[in-house]
Amino acid sequence: MKKKFFLFLAMFIVASFGNSAEAEDFSTAVSKALEEIPVGADVPFNASTMAGFSTRNPAGIAAVEKDASKFGVNGTYGHIGFKNGLNVDLYSPSVTVNSSVGVFQLTFTDAKSNNAALLDGTSNFQFNKVQSIDLQYGFPIAGNFLVADDSLYLGLSGSHSMSDVTTTLAEVGSLNTQSKGNAVGIGAMYRIGKIANFGAFYERSWDGADDFVDGSFDANSKSQSSKLRLGTSVQITSTTLLAVDYQHLYLAGGENADQYFFGAEQYLIKDALALYGGYADGGIAAGLGFYSSHAGINLAYQRHLFQSLEQYFGKANMFMVSAYWTF
Repeated sequence: MKKKFFLFLAMFIVASFGNSAEAEDFSTAVSKALEEIPVGADVPFNASTMAGFSTRNPAGIAAVEKDASKFGVNGTYGHIGFKNGLNVDLYSPSVTVNSSVGVFQLTFTDAKSNNAALLDGTSNFQFNKVQSIDLQYGFPIAGNFLVADDSLYLGLSGSHSMSDVTTTLAEVGSLNTQSKGNAVGIGAMYRIGKIANFGAFYERSWDGADDFVDGSFDANSKSQSSKLRLGTSVQITSTTLLAVDYQHLYLAGGENADQYFFGAEQYLIKDALALYGGYADGGIAAGLGFYSSHAGINLAYQRHLFQSLEQYFGKANMFMVSAYWTF
């Protein structure tokens, strides 16, 4: 469930409204909102494994998989519904390989939507294709070097995204926006046994878009952004874990934003049935996890996410289901 499937929206809106203050405000709102997509899944899905640093930190896969199976597959389906009638469906399979030199994870994400209008009725648009491919590599660095049973992991990540959106504007006509983006990241994770985790992750993104009005090329736009994420989680009892995250966004145009996240995990049946809950930058998340020794299913729901987009699309809720199998 990776973050890139809304990346094109900021450039699309700027092309729709022109160089106006409204377009800049929308661009900033989307840049903030796209960060909530994986977070909404992280909080209910991963409190026990990657809380405090989210699935974006590539060092996390090494810490989780170091003693696990050699191979794993995962599939995720998500549905995001906005008040204005926009419905986005997300599909995301991934493969994880645990090798002698570290852990590799490859994830593909595909999303599309129906045709819907902005709340003010100025335009209709449809996400024809929004795709991304992400590669993460995590590896151990040291163990038992500060305190007994501690360990340090590092990780690298890279991703490529692309999208195709068709928009109908009353004053302009048909607008087709095609965008591509690339991102690289580096992460670290420090663990003290199974008691506490501390994580840090930094990512830099470069994006560009081409706009076509009624089939003819109209404009090109480019942008850069980055993020820094810090977090920690603590196993307060054998069945209860708490996690806190902080994320700072360096957005295009010099805008900055701070986001805060909190997650909790409570096993109702140890290693078999878990209840999750969390706060994701203004939205409330909840979920259930069902596990066996080599498989699991997670169900998650997040209410009132993408608050920065509400004046354009209305309130949004998200449902996700994820299943994995290791061997």
